[in-house]
Parts: sequence; structure tokens; C-alpha cells
Amino acid sequence: GVTVRILAEKKFRETYPDVLIQLRKTPGCEIRILDIGGITGGGVHHAKYFIVDGRTVFVGSQNWDWRALTQINELGVSITNLPVASGFAHVFAFDWELAGGASVEQATRSIGTITTPFPVVITDSLGRHKITPVFSPADLLPHGLLWDETVLKDLIRSAGDSISLQLLSYRSHTPLEQELRTAADRGVQVRILVSDWSLHPGQQEDLKELHRIPNVIVKISSIPEHSSGFISFARVEHCKYLTVDRDHAWIGTGNWSRDTFLSSRNAGVVLVSRALVARLHNKFNRSWDGPYTSEIDPARTYTPRKRDDGNGI
Repeated sequence: GVTVRILAEKKFRETYPDVLIQLRKTPGCEIRILDIGGITGGGVHHAKYFIVDGRTVFVGSQNWDWRALTQINELGVSITNLPVASGFAHVFAFDWELAGGASVEQATRSIGTITTPFPVVITDSLGRHKITPVFSPADLLPHGLLWDETVLKDLIRSAGDSISLQLLSYRSHTPLEQELRTAADRGVQVRILVSDWSLHPGQQEDLKELHRIPNVIVKISSIPEHSSGFISFARVEHCKYLTVDRDHAWIGTGNWSRDTFLSSRNAGVVLVSRALVARLHNKFNRSWDGPYTSEIDPARTYTPRKRDDGNGI
């Protein structure tokens, strides 16, 4: 008897239609297809989150896929808090209207302005946490919600000694890269960890340029294939998160590139919490110091890693 609503990206529906076809036949399950690219001129619906009963939200790097649970390094956060969940519910309602055929102006009028003051403060057995939902793209933000690029720039500017960033892939995006360079110039130690899926020519040149900057280290992670053999779109670092000093962090769904912030739908949270950020530091260091990572070599030309079996799977 639970009402289920699913928003799916148009391009992925075309590639993976079977599950959505099955779910459409399930009583109580409604599906709409969101064509963000048709509105912004590019980009995709890349957000990965779900809301339960209007008060619990899960957001993170995981796609709704068995590989995300068993064959990929992912990171997400579950938050039970009505004001935080309301931010995500507001974006879902906005996108649901768009997917139903409403214009941006119609969707904006339909859902109105969220009045929740952010950050939301939560206190539990681990201590005190401040949580702010953030979203992209800039031009599709319901009133009262924050653009992640602006918040991330402020977060990087606040760094006093360290920045650790992990992503699937990185492309130079001037507003954020300039903040990373400026932080390194003032002595902040910047560590960037990306997967070996990020080694297409343009991407690896961006990463090599960053690695040449004093106080910046870039590492590449390459996870071995499974003992059973090749698994398409798996065996990879897929997490997307940032830690700043010992008590600030961002966990999100987007890689860092121009289209992430300007034309794709992504979602995340910014945390101010010593206890939770300590957990993120531990996770980052396990990968950073693990056996599958190495510093990028600016003199080497890397070969991009195979991601599928050649059959479009």
C-alpha cells in the first residue's frame, strides 16, 4: 500500500528500459521520465536520492544497480530529519512537475518557496551536526534552496590546513579549480583522488596540471577486476565527497565538471560535524593509502580503462 514515485533520466530509460517497464505494471508505482537536457541544452538527471515518508532521505553516489552494492566503492548518507528531507522533497516535487510536462515557470509557481532555514542543526549521541541540502543546476533551483557550486566555493575558501576530494572523474571547471589553486597557494594541503575512468586525454591533462601545483597531490585509483572476470561499469571508485579541515564536508552525486553544475541535476549535503567528518577522513585515507592508488605521472600518457564489454551494456 505504499505509494512509490520514480523519476528516471530519459537517456538511461532508452538504455535500460526493462526494469521501468516492469515497475509501471506494479499497482501504486508511478514513473515519470525527466529530460533535463531538453531544458538546459545538455546534461542529465544525475541525482541519486530517495525520500521515505517525507522525513528520511538517502543521498549519495550510488545508482540503483546491483553493482553499486557489491562491485563499486560508493558513499552515501542517510538522514532522518523532517526539515532536511523537505529540501529534497521540494526538488523532487519540482522535477516531478517538469517530468509531467510543466514549464519551469509553472513548476516554480506550483511548488512555491521553501521556508526552512538552512543549515539544520541536529544533536545526537555523536554530537552536534549542521546539515545543508545543496543542488544543481543553478537555473533549476526552486526558491529557497542553495546552488552547490556557490556553497562548495565557500567551503574551499574556509580551508585552513587540508582539503581532500574524491570523485569518479574531474574536468577543469574554472570557478572551483581557482578556489583549489588559491587554497594551495596559501599553504593548504590538497589531495585529489579519482578513478582510472578519468584518464581520457582531456581529463588526464587537467589532472596533470593540478598535480604540478605546489601543495597539490593527485592520485589515480585502479581497482583490479573481479576474480570471476570482467564486470562492465564496475570495479571503480565512484564516491563523490570533499572534506575541509576536520569538521566540514560535502557528500554529493555529481562529479566536478562544467555540465555538473550548470546543466545536470545533482544533489548533496554540506556537513559541519567533527564526528561525521572524522569518518569521512578514515574512509578517504583507506583508499588514499591503499594498494590500488598511485600518484599521477605528468610525463606518462595513460590509456583509458575499458568500462563495458563493447555491446553497450
